[in-house]
Order: sequence, then C-alpha cells, then structure tokens
Amino acid sequence: MLNQSLLLISTLLITACAGSYKIPEQADSAEITIVHSLPVFPSSTTVNVFDNEACQQNERSGRLAKVGNDTMIKDKIVTIKVQAGEPIFLASHLWKESGSEQYGYLNFHCSNLVSFTPQKNVQYKMKAKAVKNMQCELQIVEKKSQLPPIDLTLLKTREACNKTGMFDL
Repeated sequence: MLNQSLLLISTLLITACAGSYKIPEQADSAEITIVHSLPVFPSSTTVNVFDNEACQQNERSGRLAKVGNDTMIKDKIVTIKVQAGEPIFLASHLWKESGSEQYGYLNFHCSNLVSFTPQKNVQYKMKAKAVKNMQCELQIVEKKSQLPPIDLTLLKTREACNKTGMFDL
C-alpha cells in the first residue's frame, strides 16, 4: 500500500510539469523550444496555450510546459509540438523567489500574453526574461532566421491565462 501511494505521488509530481495541451495526430505542426532563463533557485517559467485572446479553456487549450530551476521541475529546456496554420495564444508566467529567512523573501512574478500563427515545420525558440522594475519580456524567434514571427502580437494578459490546472503558475 505504501509503495502504491509513493508511486502515485511520484507520478503526479513528474506529470505536473508535462503539458496537457495536445495537437491532433494528423495535424500539421511546428515546434517551440521553451527555455527557462533564470539561474536562481527556486524559479520557473510556465507556458499555457489557448486558441482565444480571453484565455477561455476548451479542448484546444492547456498547459504547454513548465520549465525551471526547482525541486519539482526536471527540465530547463523543453521542445513541444504545436498545431501549425492556426493562431495560438501563449501565456507565459515567470516566477522567482529570493531572500533569506533573516531578511524575508521576495516573490517576483510577471506574465505576458502573445499571439502568432506557427508555420508548418518551423522551429521556434521562446524565452521569458526578467528585466528591471519587476517587469519581464517574452522573446519568440524562428530558430533558423533568429527573427520573430511576422504576425507576433503582444496582448494584455489576463488572470485566466495562468490558471490551467492543479499546479498553477
């Protein structure tokens, strides 16, 4: 019984970092490599995908990936297939904690929402980076050209964009 409980807990922890977003088997696809940019421990980058700007959940939305430097996250870089030829909305959330028990802890959170139409067989690289004044920026480029997608649009993020499951943010 104890072994079964430990196996279930281990499975939940490992799969919590995997994405819930899936594309149809026969669909044209593109790849997005998501890179966590912060070396500090603990920190993470979470990326959720939607088919609408309001981040309403449906069968084409979900957790794309969670990468970082944390005890529950195993990868700092992950490559995910996304459906090509249709606009997607990517919500990223960058988090880090710093400080000490003596002086207190500071949590840094920032979010971005962008949209673009992935092109068939194109590889993209995505990285959220912390910048000054508690802000962050999201970089998405085509790996081959190192240029952003031509239709990349920065949108106003919503709280709903970072709520997709048991281990939000």
